[in-house]
Order: sequence, then C-alpha cells, then structure tokens
Amino acid sequence: MFTSLLSQKLGISALILSSLALPLVSQARPQEGSYLGETRLSYAENDRDVIRLGNCPPNQPIDSIKVAAVRGTADIKLVRVRFENNQTEDLSVRSKINQGSQTSWIDLKGSNRCVKSVVIIGDTADYSRYPATLQVYGKRGTYQPQPQPRPQEGSYLGETQLSYAENDRDVIRLGNCPPNRLIRSIKVSAVRGTADIKLLRVRFGNNQIEDLSVRSKINQGSQTPWIDLKGSERCVTSIVVLGDTADYSRYPATLKVYGK
Repeated sequence: MFTSLLSQKLGISALILSSLALPLVSQARPQEGSYLGETRLSYAENDRDVIRLGNCPPNQPIDSIKVAAVRGTADIKLVRVRFENNQTEDLSVRSKINQGSQTSWIDLKGSNRCVKSVVIIGDTADYSRYPATLQVYGKRGTYQPQPQPRPQEGSYLGETQLSYAENDRDVIRLGNCPPNRLIRSIKVSAVRGTADIKLLRVRFGNNQIEDLSVRSKINQGSQTPWIDLKGSERCVTSIVVLGDTADYSRYPATLKVYGK
C-alpha cells in the first residue's frame, strides 16, 4: 500500500516537473515564409531596433513580410524596410500584437526585392509581463521574369541602362549613314526592370535634333508604341534616352531601341 501511494506521488511529481519544463511561450511561426530575424522592444516609447539581413545573394528576394510576437505584447508603430539599392519603404503597421499572435502579410512595392535590413519602431505594452520579442518572416510571390519583348517589326538599334538617379542620361550611338538604315519611327522596349522615360533626343545625319516627349513608365516586358519622326525616312546617328529606373524596380532598367 505504501509502495503504491509512493509511486502515485512520484508520478504526479514527475508530471508537474515535466509541465514546468515546457517552454513558457510557443513561437508563433507563420505557416509559410522564411525566417528573417528576431528583435526585442523595450518599454520605452518608440523604441527602435534593426534586423540586418546582409546582401543578395545569398538572401532570397521577397515581396511581403510578417511580424510575429513570440513573447510579451508589442505595440508596433512602423516597419522600415531597406532594399539592396539603399532605398527604403515605410510600412505603417500601427498594430498591437499579443504574445502568440502575428500581423497579416504586408506587401512591399514591386516584385521580389532584396531586403538588406528591417527596422522595427514601437515598444512593449505597459501591461506586458515580459519585454516583447518579435520575429520577422518574409515570402516571395509567384513573380516570374517576363520574356524579352522584341517588336514584330523593325530593326534593333541598340541597348542602354538607366540608373536610379533622377533624370539619368545615356546615349546609343549608331554611327553614320550608310551603313545605317534610314528610319521613320522608333520604339523602346524594357527588357529588365521598370523605366520612367522622360525624353528621347534623336540626332540625325545632318546634326539636326528632334526631341520626343515620351513621359512613359515602361514595365519589364512592355514597350512604347511606335513614335514617328518628322519628315520621311531619315538617317539617325544617335539616340539619347533621358529618364531613370522606377524607385520600386528591383533591377536597373535595361532598354532596347528599335527602328523601322
């Protein structure tokens, strides 16, 4: 009898000890996405902490992020994302996240971008027993690079790349006529990245210049309509492209110019 009671007490004690050994908090890991990093917010209002991710590669490009509270309760004001090109995007979260819960997925501008760092601005809720510990996750969408668009008609004239600097300027030099073919209209295609084109400056064989006010945003895989030049077929010796890569574009814009 004594032995039986002793065994029961030992069994109950073992259960109590095993329950105490369980983790205090179960990590609220999203069902999808990759772990990016962890941070802790203090009780001081508008605390700020940085999760540094490094360069791409090896980081995988993502197009949305999620924040999970694994301990304590966090009052998040802002999430600031810094991309590979050093541009930033501020995500106004303004969300109170209780322990074990998480935000919804927050979409980033553009498609599958490389994130170098994530800044969390906020604080631990006053009533929270523990300082808030947060984990950040990212996921990439179903974005696939589009095939390079070659117009059904026209001759390839040249290629250029625009930087992220506003009103960048690059020149495609075609040489003299002959051997250049005479053309009467031109078209611009974006083969990578998104371009914000302001102006095309066309120089002819007689050194006259014609400015074509394009003012068009061209996404990867799309192109402008054919733009007619003044007069009949003319010899073009160079084309200046004035514009820049869109802020949200993952890659610097690469453009190809065609004539017919």
